[in-house]
Amino acid sequence: MTACQSTAPIGATDTLCRELRRDLPTYSRQDTYETREAGARFLDVFHAVCP
Repeated sequence: MTACQSTAPIGATDTLCRELRRDLPTYSRQDTYETREAGARFLDVFHAVCP
């Protein structure tokens, strides 16, 4: 995934990243392939947006 240049107001990215950190996925043995893939996509977005 490629990162894009932010046009968000100063501080908005910090707020967004703080909120996203609350939803970072955790994994367990009961996870299905689909839940692992969804978690991986979430982490791709998180790493592209948050330093």
